[in-house]
Amino acid sequence: MFFVGKGIKSFAGREVPAELLIEKVEYELMPSANVTTKDVPMMDGQVFVYKEYGIRTVTADVTFKGTSKPELLKEAATTLVNWLNYRTPQDFVLRDLPDRKFQAVLTSNVPFERIEHLGRATLTFTMYDPYGESLEGKTYALQPGTTAIVNEGTAEAFPIITFTLKKNTTYFFVTGAEQTIYFGEPHDPSTTTVYDDEPIIFEDNCSDVTLWSQATGRNVDGGQIMGQISSNGYSFAQANKDYGELVGKWHGGGVVRSIGKEVQDFELAANVGFFSRLGYPNERGRIEIYLLDINDRAVGKMSIKDIDAALDNPMFDCFMGQLGNGGVNIANTWGDYKGVFKQFDGIIKIGRRGKTWFCYIGKYKDDWSQDTRFYNSQYATIDDHMRKVAKIHVHIAQFSNIPYVTSMWVNWLKMKEYKSAQENTVNYVGRAGDEFAINCETGEIFRNGSYIGVQYAGTEFIRLKPGANGISFSDPDLIESGSLTFKERWL
Repeated sequence: MFFVGKGIKSFAGREVPAELLIEKVEYELMPSANVTTKDVPMMDGQVFVYKEYGIRTVTADVTFKGTSKPELLKEAATTLVNWLNYRTPQDFVLRDLPDRKFQAVLTSNVPFERIEHLGRATLTFTMYDPYGESLEGKTYALQPGTTAIVNEGTAEAFPIITFTLKKNTTYFFVTGAEQTIYFGEPHDPSTTTVYDDEPIIFEDNCSDVTLWSQATGRNVDGGQIMGQISSNGYSFAQANKDYGELVGKWHGGGVVRSIGKEVQDFELAANVGFFSRLGYPNERGRIEIYLLDINDRAVGKMSIKDIDAALDNPMFDCFMGQLGNGGVNIANTWGDYKGVFKQFDGIIKIGRRGKTWFCYIGKYKDDWSQDTRFYNSQYATIDDHMRKVAKIHVHIAQFSNIPYVTSMWVNWLKMKEYKSAQENTVNYVGRAGDEFAINCETGEIFRNGSYIGVQYAGTEFIRLKPGANGISFSDPDLIESGSLTFKERWL
């Protein structure tokens, strides 16, 4: 055991109660270890196979100071129990190791010895994960060649690597000292050719509305076009937040733009924001993106909307076909529980491949991957669900005279077409402008915010050894920009 002179700094993000005096803390400098060996016939001793670390414990002798002898037990049962009572491991910081946190939970009972207005006890905290993690992450900008990285911890660390591609590519890899993450497969140009079977046919960064037509006079489900959509240079929103006035219905602006062709199999993605003011759960609003045919009839739509008067509870709503005219819901969900999509900044998608419609929603995390994801698909049953798409209609609205959702915007839209694969061809694994996020701890890879489920042969996620490390790309001219972030870990 190692004695920590200054004791415990915090547990579950809360400082030690002022009434609690920590007399001694015993900390295991190294956790217990389990060694696996095997016997080999006709050989002395054993062969070492593997060493793994077990749990780690911290024991603290403490004294609780009450205001008086009669009040001691009641005060301890409130203040001390309230500080300790968690069913799952929580952040645990020692005063002598203030740069790192462990995950610990109280696992002992707490016999309480009373001496006048003082109560003595022994607390045992167990760390089922014996590693401590830095409170703050370290970030490195990725370099064209090798990016030099220093891990000052005593254990391997797992980076999050994010980058934007500068050009189209069918194959590349990211490599560390011992592990490599592969994307795509190498091909022989003498036997295969590059064929883009998912070309981007429409893309708009919402920096200017001049290429769009204001949707004055057009139909929207359950409401009416009022006001206009404008851009602030990077997103579309209701101009001056003037949604007009219309009791009992939706009302707000809209813009329409042709995609330049009619398309059968496609995927439309949009980055949208939907933020109510904190403390104002009664705000209502919607963002709808319609797919129109050449005659301006709705082929389908996707939307995020909040119709809940009591909760900040946006819903994801998608249709194939037209609402009220043979349309069928693909999705109508608030997620795993109410409030999942509140304060939403993320991606919504709708598409069709063959007779199968599909939709998706995912909320951005700090590393630009996504969580709170939802996906669903539905088979088209009538010909009206199979009309080609020729235009996109963006609509943002308030409901009746109820306060509108404070911030509703569309940041970009992108449509790709699905084409039939050709023989002896290879497709792009990434295109110029694509944003990748690789989480080497969870083993997740995201492209443009969407999870990539395919792991290419030979891939091992990168682990940063203690000391100096390097990260490099197979093509030093591949990335436009990028960064690597990780938290150091200590045994």
